[in-house]
Amino acid sequence: MAQRIVRSGQPLRLAKDAFASAPRCHYESRRLFSAYQRLGVSKNNPRTQQRPSRPSLSTAQSMQMQNLRKEDLPDELGMMRITYILPPGPSLLLNPRLRSSQLYEFGKQYVQEILQTLVSKYTFWRETPIRSRPKHLKKSWMLFRPPRISLETFSHKRIVKDLHKRSYQAIQTAVETGNFAGIRETCGTSLQEHYARMVRNYNLKKEVLKWDVKYKRVRILSRKFGQTPMQFQNLPLGVQQVVARITSEQTLTPGQIVGKTKEGAQDVQWGEPRTRTLTEHVIMSRKYLAGRFEPWKIFGFRSPKGTQEELDQWREQQMRLPGMPSQPRSTPEAAT
Repeated sequence: MAQRIVRSGQPLRLAKDAFASAPRCHYESRRLFSAYQRLGVSKNNPRTQQRPSRPSLSTAQSMQMQNLRKEDLPDELGMMRITYILPPGPSLLLNPRLRSSQLYEFGKQYVQEILQTLVSKYTFWRETPIRSRPKHLKKSWMLFRPPRISLETFSHKRIVKDLHKRSYQAIQTAVETGNFAGIRETCGTSLQEHYARMVRNYNLKKEVLKWDVKYKRVRILSRKFGQTPMQFQNLPLGVQQVVARITSEQTLTPGQIVGKTKEGAQDVQWGEPRTRTLTEHVIMSRKYLAGRFEPWKIFGFRSPKGTQEELDQWREQQMRLPGMPSQPRSTPEAAT
């Protein structure tokens, strides 16, 4: 029984203390009038004790991304979805049905890319508070409109030609000197591994090479910019992707190391140069991190969908897996 009597006018706290010293009964906790009994039983019952909530998957991923360093971010984020690469043929007169379908997909993608880029540019920093933005985006005149994002749209042809040429020159330098710095600066992770294996094969065979290129035509097939679901230090992570078709005349001259000269340089016996015309579909991208763009990198080569069966299969894949990125083929045509 209770030790004290609750009189009228006393606060309810005394009543709670009185019932707290009374003997507990689990059966009484089911009664409607025993509110304090239910409170005490729920506190003492281990089954009803509240367990600590676990963070959701998205929260755990964001926390994990916040703990990463800038160098730990992946170079390759995969090809952005609904990226259609227009093949160079067939002619509209020879196969009008197939070519019209290809041009329809290409035109539809072109309109979608313009709208997607405009929306992404003006909504990229909407969800990020001004106090959390980078310092160079906190200027007073930027508070009334979204920060400007320069995509270098009219320089993509020059950029892809320069990056394509630097990547092959980096291969030649790596074969001669063993320095892979140029490959790491111009290529993604997959291409770095492929070129490293190729350089090791040249070194085992004691071979070197000379490479030269003459560009005939460069056509931009796709331009995309968007925001990824990943975040780094509470800031959104964006990506810009450009797909280009490069038609060039490439000359490859192989050489065999036969010894060393008196000065200590390699004595190379050069073979006959081989020249051929290649058409490559290059995919380059760069990350938009903390309000600044990272350098461009080539992260793959991809073959277009040239037949009607491949086009139908691509359409079904885009409808079935709308949110899954597809990895490009990392082996370039010029290196095979």
